[in-house]
Parts: sequence; C-alpha cells; structure tokens
Amino acid sequence: MATPPGMPEVKIDPDALYREDVYTDRKAGTIRQMTPVDRAGGVDAKRKILYVGEMQLMTPMGTLPLAFEIDATSLGEAAEKFPELAQAAMERTVKELQQMRREAASQIVVYPEAGHGFYADYRASYRREDAEAAFAQAIGFFASRGLTLQAASTKTA
Repeated sequence: MATPPGMPEVKIDPDALYREDVYTDRKAGTIRQMTPVDRAGGVDAKRKILYVGEMQLMTPMGTLPLAFEIDATSLGEAAEKFPELAQAAMERTVKELQQMRREAASQIVVYPEAGHGFYADYRASYRREDAEAAFAQAIGFFASRGLTLQAASTKTA
C-alpha cells in the first residue's frame, strides 16, 4: 500500500526493537524498563537497557503526562533516581507552560502616527507601513497557534 502524499511513511526498524516492562508503586508514577531485543525477540546484550520515568502533573486543564529518561544500570537505581528527576521534569514543564502563557498573552500595539481606519486602503487615513506591520503581526499571532490563512472562495452555489 502506497503512503498518501504529504503523510510520513510509517516504518519500524527491526534492529532497534525494545521490550517494555512497566513497574509502579501505584503512588508516584511508573518506570518503564526498555530491554533491547534482537529480530527474534531475544535479549540483545550489545545494547544498553533504558529506563524511562513517567508521571502526571495535575493542571487546571487536566492531567499532563510527563516522561523523562533515567540514566541507571538497574531498576533499583532507577527507582532511587526517580524522585529527583521527576521533580526536575515538573519544574521544567511548569517553566515551559509559564513561558507559553506569556507568549500567548494578547498584546495591544499602538501605532502613534495612525488614526482611526489606518488599515482601510480606501480612506485618506490609510497608512501603508502601519497597515502592513499590523497585518504581519496578526498573521504571526495566528501562525503561533498553528493556524494559517486561506484565500476566500469566490465560487457561488
């Protein structure tokens, strides 16, 4: 089956497979032990076992899943390192959320030389430089939220 245009091809690398085992204390979170396996499913001793800590952060919008790598050589060591790394992941995430909130905050831009209707190119008050700057800011605002403008359809029903 061909991959549709514009869609990424989905492919699993048979030489980079892992078996996942999940461990939890049913309180703080989980630790995923990622054991490398070969193509036949046997343990691949040439690659390192990976540990990933997972937990959830409660926010006003609901739960936010957090995942972080744990550099450890055993499950016990991963469990010992979990609290410190979980705290660091929470702090980093809170800072990122605060930064995103600041960036998303609305702002009022004043064009001191522009009067009412400066964007209307059919009026005497039109100011091309200010109008283009305002339009660029509006486009940037929508783009920062994953939105793009499309030309209006001129077709009639």
